[in-house]
Amino acid sequence: MSDPKEPLVDGKHVTLGRKFRTPAHPDVLVALGRAQYTFLSLEESVTAILYDAGAATLPETRGKMAHAKGQALRDLAATYREHPDGLAVAESIDAAFAAFDHARDVVRNKLSHAHPFTAGQDAHGSYLPGLAYTAKDGKSWRTLAATPEDLLNFATEIERAITPLGAARRAVKAMPLADLI
Repeated sequence: MSDPKEPLVDGKHVTLGRKFRTPAHPDVLVALGRAQYTFLSLEESVTAILYDAGAATLPETRGKMAHAKGQALRDLAATYREHPDGLAVAESIDAAFAAFDHARDVVRNKLSHAHPFTAGQDAHGSYLPGLAYTAKDGKSWRTLAATPEDLLNFATEIERAITPLGAARRAVKAMPLADLI
């Protein structure tokens, strides 16, 4: 296994003992993995809210893409809003949706649709990839990350949604849909 502080030799790139031809700086891989994994965990929090509310089974919710999970949260809030006792729960779900939607749209979607570019070299002269995002016009793009730290900032941004999603989960557990009927 290679030491991330040592330069890569002969075009061989090693991750967890496996050699790859695709150049990728170990710190970039770790940081990108952290950002993507953090979002996957956030999606599972949405699944838990829908399940704990009694709005869907685990397989039904896990089978949805992120956008559909967000829509399911909005629908759940609307259902709670129809009942006078459910208004506080609906507000909690609204906050969870807003946080999840932000993480999905502003962070995760851009990372998932990003393309690498040469951002420079590390202290050892190893290739340091950056990530850029091409806008819907297909022409303009912006740099998302030029360092592993930039990617960790995305993971931190995603984690901001944990608190409102946790509050919504506690709210639906305290008042599942079955209690409103």
